[in-house]
Amino acid sequence: MPGPFEGQPFPSDPSSDRPEAMTQTILTPSEVAAKFAGREFSHPLLGFLVTIATGTIAGGIADRKLLLRGLRTEVGTTGSAGDTIVQAHVNGSLVAGATTTTDNTDANGTAFQAAPTVETIINPGDVIEIVVSAAPTAGVDLAATLDMVEVFD
Repeated sequence: MPGPFEGQPFPSDPSSDRPEAMTQTILTPSEVAAKFAGREFSHPLLGFLVTIATGTIAGGIADRKLLLRGLRTEVGTTGSAGDTIVQAHVNGSLVAGATTTTDNTDANGTAFQAAPTVETIINPGDVIEIVVSAAPTAGVDLAATLDMVEVFD
């Protein structure tokens, strides 16, 4: 019994009814920027903690140029004492304005958002982190999202 390709013509064979091999066009960076100008491609960084504690809860290394748009946090149970403070860091430094504070007196499940006070561009190779800098007593179920979009230039 012949194999699956035995006796079949090659794609370049004029007697073949199969299409020619596909070609791929490689765009230059400026062509990519022109093609996608005005569009936003989201690149979120997500972090979750069951028992809220201080430290880095999510991180990564940027593989493309990004614009940091904001930080969103939600605490399921705010705890009995102390606040939950979550920050965005780039290369180990706090991003100005990208901090949320959930008081232990806030309703459980309350969401907060914060936006950087200055435009924050993240370059390829930069380290991005979501950091809990203060944790409450008995606080649980923290969800944090760092919202970033790709920059084409």
